[in-house]
Amino acid sequence: EPNAFDGKDHLFINDENNYSNSTGRFVPNFFKRNGQVLYTPIIEEELGDYYFQEIRKAIVYDPEYYTYGSDLSLKTFAVEYPIILNDTYLGLVGVDIVIDRYEDLIESVKPYPSTLTQIIGTSGDVVLHPDATAVDHPFVLKGTDLSAADILKEGFDEVLIETKIEGKRYFNAFAPVKIGDTGLFWTICITVPEEEVFAAASEVARIWALLCVLGIALLLISVVAIINTILHPVEGATKVLMQIASGNIGNIKQLSVKNNDEVGKMSQAINTIIVGLQGLLRFAKEIGRGNYFATYQTVNTKDELVHEMMTMRDNLLAVSEKEKQFKEEDEQRSWVNRGLADFSEIMRSNSHDLMTLSYQVISKLVKYLNANQGGMFVVNDEDPDHIFLELTACYAYERRKYQKKTIEIGEGLVGTCYQEGETIYMNDIPEDYIHITSGIGEATPRAIIIVPMKVDNVIYGVMEIATFKDILPYQIDFLEKIGTNTASTISNVKINLQTKYLLEQSQMQAQKLSEQEEEMRQNMEEMQVTQEEMSRQNQESERARQSLSDTLHEMEKVQKSLEDEKNEVQSLMQAVDNVFMRITYDADMTLLDINEQCLAFHGMKREDMIGIKLTQKMNPADIPAFEENWAKVLKGEIFKGDGVRKTSSGDKHVWYMYTPIKDASGKVNKVLMLGRFLEDM
Repeated sequence: EPNAFDGKDHLFINDENNYSNSTGRFVPNFFKRNGQVLYTPIIEEELGDYYFQEIRKAIVYDPEYYTYGSDLSLKTFAVEYPIILNDTYLGLVGVDIVIDRYEDLIESVKPYPSTLTQIIGTSGDVVLHPDATAVDHPFVLKGTDLSAADILKEGFDEVLIETKIEGKRYFNAFAPVKIGDTGLFWTICITVPEEEVFAAASEVARIWALLCVLGIALLLISVVAIINTILHPVEGATKVLMQIASGNIGNIKQLSVKNNDEVGKMSQAINTIIVGLQGLLRFAKEIGRGNYFATYQTVNTKDELVHEMMTMRDNLLAVSEKEKQFKEEDEQRSWVNRGLADFSEIMRSNSHDLMTLSYQVISKLVKYLNANQGGMFVVNDEDPDHIFLELTACYAYERRKYQKKTIEIGEGLVGTCYQEGETIYMNDIPEDYIHITSGIGEATPRAIIIVPMKVDNVIYGVMEIATFKDILPYQIDFLEKIGTNTASTISNVKINLQTKYLLEQSQMQAQKLSEQEEEMRQNMEEMQVTQEEMSRQNQESERARQSLSDTLHEMEKVQKSLEDEKNEVQSLMQAVDNVFMRITYDADMTLLDINEQCLAFHGMKREDMIGIKLTQKMNPADIPAFEENWAKVLKGEIFKGDGVRKTSSGDKHVWYMYTPIKDASGKVNKVLMLGRFLEDM
């Protein structure tokens, strides 16, 4: 062991029994005799160079004679292993094994009486042989000149060679004998005479021939004995199989099973096939009827036909679902496109009036969505310091609603929607929640959607729709598109109104400047005339003073007459108000004045009525006919009529009359409406 010892060891205190040199190597040597371990000193020259080399793998040497002491010479083979710790070579261990202990082993390898077994070493010499004279000589295969190197190639597995010696054929089998993990091997060679091999084979063949004859005899006896038992069930099975082959599955009857033999098992198997096919037939009929949810129960989970049928059903179901989904999506796209076209026409034809546009859009939306109520809130930014949302149209339960409502920014859902600029959708609404946060409505709907009307990130208002049904995603997308289109139209309406207002202001200023210029010119002329007539006026001042006194006297008379006429008119109007409902409109149908009797009829306050257009209270279907009669009134005609009207105390039959009021030039500038309940007349 290199550098491991100092030449002494506490196990060997006798210096004569130790080996030491200046390198520090210490090599004790032992051998056995009669089962007793003995020790023999080693001479350094006997160790050889190998003991002083670093080796990294185990090595086996071919056998050779080795002398122990002075009187014992044995044939041994050496096995040496390295001692390595942490990848550091520390030394080696060597063991010599006496070869003759394996001679009995090769003698026992005799598959046939004349078998010859021998072991060939790594060097190609014979290591073990029944004939001791053949040991330590190079191996040569008898009957040939082949040596071990000629026969055994590197990495071989097994080799079989046929030889002929003195007219007899032999089989020679070679196989490697691996020695641990050394990577080295010896070779075992077994030689067997051909005649002994075939003699054993012939005996086996004779036994097999006899068994075959006996088997055929027994088979014939068995066939004759059971042919009648098998033939009838087989004929029945054949008929059934023919019916199955012809496709007549529904009318097949099951076979009767009397025995549990192979024929009975065959009949049971055929019955199982019949049951399975008839079940598949019923399953296929259900699929053919369009019942893609039909099921087929089977205990055989590996039935490929059932598996494929179920796969076919699943595929058909998937196709049906896809067709249904495609049809539904197509209907939704058609619904959206049709709605966009309808609303485009509404916005195109109502781009001049914000109130009319609001009503037309919200009423159409409520109807198109089958909702129950809706409202439109438009931004009022006339006062930059106070911007709020104003209800411009309200439609509920197939009727137009007249409400006046304003919502501050951030107030309730409507104000929040405007502030955040995002759609709000709620489908889980607590009872009476709408009264608190919604801009419209008095009932509790199932769902509420509030959509901002915005374009280019500018919000022009908010639409609110309430419905008793859930609003689907494609409908929400549709509402957002309508919101964008409506915002664009409102923007155009506001721009048009602003342009019209600026144009009118510009025209008024131009006219005012023209009037001022004309007035200045006239003033200059009048100043000149005044200078010319100063003297004349002085002359006539006395006469004028007298004339003025007379005129003042006459004016006092006229003023008294006017006061009398005014009192008379007021008395007349008071009498009219006591008898009739009275409303005064301007030529554009805008309400200017209303008496208390008419306010009671409508159930509203005066400030809620003043400024409202007459057509805002009408059913849209009645507006065209009324506008024709209104045109006649503006031409000076009187329009009369009657009808049933709803009041706070019930339905009333009302008589009404529209009378034109002309100015001094004879032009109709106002219209007086008088009405009275026919029950009171």
